[in-house]
Amino acid sequence: MKYNILLFPSGSQVAHEIYNALKYEKYVECIGADQGNNNWSAYTLEKYIDDVPIYTNETVDEFICKIKEIVLQYNITCIIPCFDKFITILKKLENELKCKIIAPDVEICNICEYKSKTYNLLESEIIVPKIYNLNNLNYPLFIKPDNGYGSRNSHKITNNIELNYFLKEYNELKNHLICEYLPGDEFTVDCLSNKQTLLVCNPRKRVRTIQGISVNTENIIDENIIVKCKEIGNKIFKKLGIIGCWFFQLKFNSKNELCLLEIAPRIAGAMCLTRNLGVNLPLLSIYIHLGIDINETLYKSEYISVYKIFKNVFLPKKIYDSLYIDLDDTIIIKNKVNIDIISFLYKCKNDNKTIILLTRNNNPTEVLKKYFISESIFDKIFIVKKEEQKSSFINNNNKSLFIDDSYSERVDVTNNCKNTFVIGLDQLEQFSE
Repeated sequence: MKYNILLFPSGSQVAHEIYNALKYEKYVECIGADQGNNNWSAYTLEKYIDDVPIYTNETVDEFICKIKEIVLQYNITCIIPCFDKFITILKKLENELKCKIIAPDVEICNICEYKSKTYNLLESEIIVPKIYNLNNLNYPLFIKPDNGYGSRNSHKITNNIELNYFLKEYNELKNHLICEYLPGDEFTVDCLSNKQTLLVCNPRKRVRTIQGISVNTENIIDENIIVKCKEIGNKIFKKLGIIGCWFFQLKFNSKNELCLLEIAPRIAGAMCLTRNLGVNLPLLSIYIHLGIDINETLYKSEYISVYKIFKNVFLPKKIYDSLYIDLDDTIIIKNKVNIDIISFLYKCKNDNKTIILLTRNNNPTEVLKKYFISESIFDKIFIVKKEEQKSSFINNNNKSLFIDDSYSERVDVTNNCKNTFVIGLDQLEQFSE
């Protein structure tokens, strides 16, 4: 059975992690939807819808109508909410949309959406931050929105002057919680549970965070922290009964106790770390929500660290029929195979491009054999003589791409083949996605 998975909104970092987790699954196709083309999914996903209305009180009906249209047009099996705001919104629409929303029941989503509700429910069993009012303050303190996400509008406050500033800035802090300041390390705990039990509870330290996203995170090997996180995870699971993938965040308080910050019933943007320990949380969450039994995983506890970096992708996509490529210092560089080029050659094969090797090496067969590259990947091989120009071998009737490390060869083709994209190796990334 094929599963068509709608990622919404697909421009988020959460959606990017879900796509990376699902892109190699043979029965899964990811479809993206968002507003406009100014996001990674517009560049990467083969199927992307760019005209979903921005959700406001005035556009609710228009928004629902568009999501229904996408579900029908693309035969969507399930929708994965990729931004906190839309978890509850989409879950409430599950019956109307007639497709599964990968999130727990609305009541659970609502508790997790508000930190005050989370703390009130769990404070008798789990350490939660002390909550102050304006008549009872203890500096330093920390303010954060009751219903918020990431680190938006959250601040450490050290004195009355700073407090008075934020009282004016945030409407007397009516929608904020005034909490004790937690000075210690912060952790995210990735979880997976079925109806019966907590299957995975993997804590990782948030080493570096930018705008609420953990760009550097590392697995915890301290057994005391692991045991404590599992204890807290089981208490949350027993109280809320969350199924599928979810996470909670903890921070050490001034007494060196792990204190609950929040619970989120969704995939986290840095769950790639847990995925690389053997647990594909987005995939297993889909299975669990679709009623497929998951009773064990291949989770392996070991230390790893990950740093999330930007990747360059480009629009518009360049259209061409044939690839002309050099051998020495292009496919082979510094006596090694250029694995980026090899990957690109197979991408061209997948896209039914004609691949032609243009080389001044008199014995390309031996070179290819030496580096275990099959000649069959090339549709044609031309040995270009010293007095010949590579441009003379290019069919100007077709849209082509020419790749060569040599500047003079690129000048020749640029001047004589007007229907050909000409690039050096440093420009390969423009064509590789």
